[in-house]
Amino acid sequence: KGTLTKYCGSWGVTEPSAYKIIHDVPINSYGYATLFLDMPVSVPQSSNVYYCITKGNVVELLSVPGRVVPANVGVIIKSSPNTTCKLSYTAEINPYEKNIRENNQLIGYTQDTDITDSDNTYYALNVKDGQVGFYIPQTENGDGSFTAKADKAYLKVPAESQATMYLLPHGNDE
Repeated sequence: KGTLTKYCGSWGVTEPSAYKIIHDVPINSYGYATLFLDMPVSVPQSSNVYYCITKGNVVELLSVPGRVVPANVGVIIKSSPNTTCKLSYTAEINPYEKNIRENNQLIGYTQDTDITDSDNTYYALNVKDGQVGFYIPQTENGDGSFTAKADKAYLKVPAESQATMYLLPHGNDE
């Protein structure tokens, strides 16, 4: 909100009194997406948001309390399949942020980033044979290096785990 004014040959807003930033997240046909942003966002009631830890070759989804995703925290969003989840920037602080950060195994980047890390294995959200889970991204040279896409979250696990996938609990019935 502000005053609409023409300057430098174009229209723009001056003297802003309020603003709202919306981030659209496309949800896949199974109802999932990952997210990593450099700003805190609130999640609509129509969607669920989780951080996660691994147990065996299964990912345990832990609800983000308060429905506010802190800045620079990777999450999984569960919503209606083939829709767009609209997240809103918020100045709210999640009182559980420290716990989420300490226990979350999801990481991300705000710009496309080349990853080469022999100490850890990275997994991307994907669907194979109807199973929603985190799978090792396919790479051209087979050394585990890949390009992590901006604003997406990836599961980071110590390399000694040797798991080829981490399935989401309850598949697409969650």
